[in-house]
Amino acid sequence: MFTRRIGYQDLPGPVHAWVESALGGAVVEHLPQTGGFSPGAAERLRLADGRRAFCKAVHPSQNEVRRRSTAPRRG
Repeated sequence: MFTRRIGYQDLPGPVHAWVESALGGAVVEHLPQTGGFSPGAAERLRLADGRRAFCKAVHPSQNEVRRRSTAPRRG
């Protein structure tokens, strides 16, 4: 099952701020990664200081795979 992903540029400003704070630098380039099962962003990032990182972000309500895998099991 393939789902079209949202792009890093489509994430809310507070998510961008959190990513840059967590990584300790400004994101200057983002390259989308295709494939996968969630509709969330999956991007390779390049920071202003030259470091690189991978970012994956999805809202739990949009991720059917995660909802199924974390649902309580009976029996």
